[in-house]
Amino acid sequence: MEVYDHPANQFVAGFIGSPPMNFLDARLVQENGETLVDLKGLRLPLPPDKAKRAEAYLNKEVVFGIRPEDISDIGQLDSKYLVPLRASIEVLEPLGAEIILELSCRGYTFTARMEPQLRAKMHDEIQVYFDMERCHLFDPKTEQAIF
Repeated sequence: MEVYDHPANQFVAGFIGSPPMNFLDARLVQENGETLVDLKGLRLPLPPDKAKRAEAYLNKEVVFGIRPEDISDIGQLDSKYLVPLRASIEVLEPLGAEIILELSCRGYTFTARMEPQLRAKMHDEIQVYFDMERCHLFDPKTEQAIF
């Protein structure tokens, strides 16, 4: 679980877990004193502890990582850093105990793991939440984890 929760690099992060972690090219920016992961204009705020660890990457390219299970169609009550976004369902794979979705938003494609109660169909646009307390950042050149 330590390797799963705190991978040392992108290779390990992508190798551990199924479906694998999503990796999205991004830029780290600051606005109004808040550190944000910028995904083509979609700005995701980082929790303060993660922002502090990423200070050296401000105004630089990064790789944003988020696991499919850290993307939800309902806001989890235990996280203060849930970021809502609208995404279109490109692939819907019901597996009984879960549904795997391939979603698209702003030119990005990413995988999400949903509860089997999800009532959506192909090409629907749904609201999902990224749990930013569970996200990861990687250096795009070295692929080493920033956090």
